[in-house]
Amino acid sequence: MDILALSYADLPHHLKWCFLYFSSFPEDYKIGVNKLIRLWIAEGFIEHREGETLEESAEGHLEELVRRCMVTIVQVEYCRPMAEGRQRCRIHDLLHDFTIAEAKEAGFLVCHRISDGRDTFPALDLKLLRVIDLEDAPLAVLPEEVGDLIHLRFLGMRGTRIRSLPSSVGKLPHLQCLDVLGRRSKRCRELCGRSRPYGTVSSSRAVVFATQVVRLKKLKLDGVSIPACQWTLPSFSSLEFLYLRGEVVRPQQPSSGGHQWPPNLTELALSGTRLDRDSIEAIEKLPELRVLYLGPGSYTGNEMICPRGGFPLLQSLELHSLAELESWVAEAGAMSHLRSLKIFSCRKLAMLPEGLQHMVALKDLTLWDMPPEFCSRALWAEGEDWPKIRHIPSLTIL
Repeated sequence: MDILALSYADLPHHLKWCFLYFSSFPEDYKIGVNKLIRLWIAEGFIEHREGETLEESAEGHLEELVRRCMVTIVQVEYCRPMAEGRQRCRIHDLLHDFTIAEAKEAGFLVCHRISDGRDTFPALDLKLLRVIDLEDAPLAVLPEEVGDLIHLRFLGMRGTRIRSLPSSVGKLPHLQCLDVLGRRSKRCRELCGRSRPYGTVSSSRAVVFATQVVRLKKLKLDGVSIPACQWTLPSFSSLEFLYLRGEVVRPQQPSSGGHQWPPNLTELALSGTRLDRDSIEAIEKLPELRVLYLGPGSYTGNEMICPRGGFPLLQSLELHSLAELESWVAEAGAMSHLRSLKIFSCRKLAMLPEGLQHMVALKDLTLWDMPPEFCSRALWAEGEDWPKIRHIPSLTIL
């Protein structure tokens, strides 16, 4: 333990809090990297650095802990962004024991025992609480008093038996992340009010509460259909991460802003939304968008055209199972900052897009489960599309 103590003592002050946070998780628990970053931010561990987002600063903290061999990154098999991505992390059992002891001594961790079988949230003095993460807890009721936790920034109820959100949630002035996704189970289908192929809190209910949260930064909606929503409402002005799975039902009135998106989005993941060309054109104009995932059924068009200046800051693009997509053209000057491009199972796509040769920032291209004819066009030197991609350092064909 002396070596562990020395390693901990050598940590900069800002990394000590991030490391001790692992004491709040069970032994051997593998937490999603994206979720850990959101929790660190909600707890106030991450300070803003000039030229970086809070998420980028938090990623730097995690990378430093990994470099010091205090945290281990665990890769899991490929999954959709809706499923929190493929990276998880954990700490060794000995380190976990150390974090618990150190956290208790420093007053960082306070434990309250809750009796088995309890299905209501415990009445504790939690006025200064910033994070409530109830994932998989056997709770059925969230009390109205949760609205009194004025410092709350993260509220997670994934996998619980909670059937409704108290109206007081809408009064939380600093809430940044509301995670109300559930499990694929009968109980979750009851929560939605009808049977669905995958269960979550109903989209309509989530939107109602989301519009009441003033500073919401991340929103996930999952269901058979996503209700029409005026994304430019003040409620969504701070939204940075948006994940939609389910068909978007458009408003009937053209003036209702049906093709507008939250202006400050940095990450957008879509599946089953069945968007048309007008919607994609609106996404192209988002000034801060850096990550875009277009999953199965997200886009119904057979052609995609990215005009000059489109997607000005986009760094990562993933096209997954776009069944109708046949052609894609990227004009010179489009996606000028793109660094990673992944194309998975787009079986009708005939070739790599014209204009790819102009994306000089592109460092990684992955083609997975594409037709043999498509892949042959990307072969080194002899493929017809090789001139478009010869400047890309990393090419993976699976």
